Amino acid sequence: MFARIRHVAAHTERYDSMAKFYQTVFGMKQITTGLVDETGQHNPNRGHISDGVIGMALLTKRAGSQQGLDHFGFEVDDVTEVVGRLNRLYPELMHTRALSYVPFAGIRAQDPTGTQFDLSQKGQANVREGYLADGWEQPRWLNHIALRARKPEQVAEFYTKVLELKGVEETGEEGSITLTDGKVRLVIRHCHDRFYRGLREGFDHIGFKVE
Repeated sequence: MFARIRHVAAHTERYDSMAKFYQTVFGMKQITTGLVDETGQHNPNRGHISDGVIGMALLTKRAGSQQGLDHFGFEVDDVTEVVGRLNRLYPELMHTRALSYVPFAGIRAQDPTGTQFDLSQKGQANVREGYLADGWEQPRWLNHIALRARKPEQVAEFYTKVLELKGVEETGEEGSITLTDGKVRLVIRHCHDRFYRGLREGFDHIGFKVE
């Protein structure tokens, strides 16, 4: 596949307990070092954790930032090609260079819901440590990322055209659309007003496959 989901990030005020939770319950392992901590320093004992495919960054919540899921990311064959497609097909959507010290992303972009996602490519200078490895297989793994959108079909078209994800036929919530990179699914769910939790567009949740 041209693009593979390889990254997810959340803001938290409780890195140690969050990391322990995902490592204990889902068997995730640390794959990078030097994550920035509450003091603003690169802490050698903190890093991204992984299920063998998806690297998870538990980022220190800063004043003014929202706690919880923040963005996800793709490793692509050609970042320049993706940026070209964004400029050509979706010129109204923003993208910018990512911070140089992060171990995964080269570009940060947004989709039609405003959800932010990272772009990475093997060989980029900042890609390091576990993100350079091929990973591993384990029985508990992150198998889907879910978004909400007022117009799921337009968001699905975006990820199909820009990142070449493929459609999947599956039974799900009415109006939802499922795409895949060949392993991990991207589920685009419909916003609704039947319950207040369904009102908000953007990053909704992540899901794990377990035994």
